[in-house]
Amino acid sequence: MANGKGLPEFQNLVREKNLEKRSIFIGFVPPWKIPSIIKLSTCVVVPERKFPIQYHRPILPREAMAVGKCLILSKELYDKRCYGNLADGENVLLVDPKNIKQFRTIIKDIISHPDTASRIGENAYKFSRQIENFDEYIDLTTNLYTSLIEKP
Repeated sequence: MANGKGLPEFQNLVREKNLEKRSIFIGFVPPWKIPSIIKLSTCVVVPERKFPIQYHRPILPREAMAVGKCLILSKELYDKRCYGNLADGENVLLVDPKNIKQFRTIIKDIISHPDTASRIGENAYKFSRQIENFDEYIDLTTNLYTSLIEKP
C-alpha cells in the first residue's frame, strides 16, 4: 500500500530485482480496511531506521499486534520504547535492517515456520490487550475533534 512521489522509484526497484510476481501495489487504503489486510499476512515487517523525525512513532506495529500478527520490528523503533516492553522472540522479532544477512534469515525463518509466526502473533495480541485502551483512545479522539469544531 503506497503512493506518493517515491512510488515510481520503488516500482522500478521491484522490477530490477525481478519481484513483480511477488509484489502487489495498491493505493492508499482507508484505516478501517487495514486490519483485514494485515490479517492476510504471515508477518508484518517495520524495518524503519534513521527516520528524520525523532519522535516519529508509526502505528503499524500496534495495528499488527492488535490483530495478532507476528511483528518484525527494527531495533531503532524498539529502542524508542513506544510499543511497551516487547520481548524479542516472544511477542516480536527484532531486526537490524542494516544487517542484511540477519534480516534475510529472520524473514526466511518466519515464512518457513508459520507456526512460530502464529505463536509470536498470539503473544503480541495478548501484549496488545495489556497496553491498549480502546475507550481512552475513543475519548481522546472525540475530545480532539470537539476542540477543533468548538468556537473559541
